[in-house]
Amino acid sequence: MLLSEIIPKRIFVIIALGFCSGIVGHDWISNLFESTLIFSMIFLLMLLIYAGKLKPISGSLVFFLLFISLGYQSVEQKTSPLLKDNFDERYISQDVVTAKILDISYKDQRWNKAIVKLNYVFRYAEKFPLDEKILLLIDNDVEGLEKGDELILNSSIEPIKNKGNPGEFDAETYWKSKGISHIGFLRGGEFFIGSREKNILVSWFNRLDRMLSQLFEDRLRPEAIGIAKALILGDRDHLDSEAVRTFGNAGAMHVLAVSGLHVGLILTMLIFVLSRFPKWISKYRATVIALGIIWFYSLITGFSPSVFRAVVMFSLLTIAKLSGKNYNSINVLMASAMILLLYDPLLLYDLGFQLSYMAMLGIFILYKPISSFLFFSNRWLKLIWDGTAVALSAQVFTLPLTLYFFHQYPNYFLLSNLGLMALTNLILIAGILLISIQFIPLVSGAFAWVLSILVMTMFFFVQWVQNLPASTATGFEISLLEVVALFVIIALVLFSFYKKGRWIYLGSTMIVITCTAIVFQRFTNLNKNEFVIFNETHLTFCVKMDDEIQCFYLSDNDIQKSVYLAQNYQKIRPGNLTYNKLENGVVELRKENFYFKCADSLTFFDIQINEGHWKLIKKINFGNYQSLGKNCIFMPWLDKSDFGGHFLSEGAFVAKL
Repeated sequence: MLLSEIIPKRIFVIIALGFCSGIVGHDWISNLFESTLIFSMIFLLMLLIYAGKLKPISGSLVFFLLFISLGYQSVEQKTSPLLKDNFDERYISQDVVTAKILDISYKDQRWNKAIVKLNYVFRYAEKFPLDEKILLLIDNDVEGLEKGDELILNSSIEPIKNKGNPGEFDAETYWKSKGISHIGFLRGGEFFIGSREKNILVSWFNRLDRMLSQLFEDRLRPEAIGIAKALILGDRDHLDSEAVRTFGNAGAMHVLAVSGLHVGLILTMLIFVLSRFPKWISKYRATVIALGIIWFYSLITGFSPSVFRAVVMFSLLTIAKLSGKNYNSINVLMASAMILLLYDPLLLYDLGFQLSYMAMLGIFILYKPISSFLFFSNRWLKLIWDGTAVALSAQVFTLPLTLYFFHQYPNYFLLSNLGLMALTNLILIAGILLISIQFIPLVSGAFAWVLSILVMTMFFFVQWVQNLPASTATGFEISLLEVVALFVIIALVLFSFYKKGRWIYLGSTMIVITCTAIVFQRFTNLNKNEFVIFNETHLTFCVKMDDEIQCFYLSDNDIQKSVYLAQNYQKIRPGNLTYNKLENGVVELRKENFYFKCADSLTFFDIQINEGHWKLIKKINFGNYQSLGKNCIFMPWLDKSDFGGHFLSEGAFVAKL
């Protein structure tokens, strides 16, 4: 039997689906099941090939099952349970460890982030090997640390855990996608540098990174630096919170990371320009040169994850097109995903990876049907409609992820994407040219001025979109199961429109039912009245009544943290947010249909909201020991005990009003 008869036409689609299923299923598939499955599938595959009885459909099933096993095994090797057990058993809090800085970023904040690899732990004059990557938060007063430094440190290291606050960022999943499950805090006096990086290649990348960063800081306007670094270099460490919030509310957050769409448009533009000189450059050479340019771009950005992912994706798509053979774009897209997942299977949990590939998948599937829906003879109208079709295609496939992670929907995403599509490409091209000609003072100065103007134009445009009436719909709170259900519904709707006939009515009905369910759920969230105390050492709690949210905080020193918690809560429970400081003594607030009173004592806060009454315990002693009961909430630093009530260390306290 010919191999072409065994292997399905869209083999990488099947392989990628199986591999991803194995990665996701790693948490609940037992070792015995996995071992049995992987060997039985390999044996079955070889047996069927040898017998010549492998049909395309059964071949697809075998490949799918086989790569479920391989996906599981890849995560098993990446996470290495033996090493995890080794770390948990060998490391005790405050042990001295050696660590190598893999990455570090400096921001104008209280703590700077670094990714370090722990190599050894020392105890009782002995050293034990470790192999664990952790997130290390370094005090802003500590200076002089660089990527590649070997440190000897005495820092408390603990597991990364979500706090269970409403609308919070899912830190566990985010860091899991980077192979990290622990966090440490480092202050001055808790470490010393053992050695500096001696690897020539790593040192060169460090110098290149500093040079590019300095180039942008010296040549660009201050307000354009953070956005330019994020968009061109893939470095989001210098973005301020206002820029992140503005782009998020306008549905343009994807612009702040180089995506597959951006690289694809740049690649197309480069090939188009180079192909204008057929006497000197053939189309084949133009494509090869364009690929070389985008790979060089990936190199000078230090192979930033978002840039590297996009370059790999479009390199494979371009090579497939260059081969001159018939190819399936979705199959090639999945092949690029497999290359990245084979290198690091935990990338599947990376939000950037998910959004990038789902957007491209949506474009490949929906762009042509949507684009052909309307025809314009006018060139500019056709260009606008094609851009709209691209934005709609990407939005359909990324919508479940957007609602799940960001709890909001940008109502003017079409407007923002159309405006940003042109600006983004101009900024990327201007940025690459600035880097290339930085040593020519007059010319590079002109390009730096142009780049600053383009970046500021982009920011002002996004601000304008954000400030439009009802620019953002918040209040979406869907579960992971509902995300899966939404993707299944999208697949079924596409299938029904593909089959046409009566199936179209089924697809239309499913769209109406799904939209109605999502809107109803949002309407329910809008009308919920709640009392929430956040799991945070700095006391912050919110009271939501109708369309008003009253946020109470204890200290002006912690107002930024309180604002962050309240704004996250506002995303899932929309309302007008007002901040109130809790002064010593008694705080009382009266409004229509709302009464609030908080009395502060030495060991607890006595809180009354309308008819509800709670005690927020700060300290347990003999004086209040007998009065502790079910209406008590205990601050996060209090250990869980046999008392009735809610311990904030287990998550935020939420009560319906």
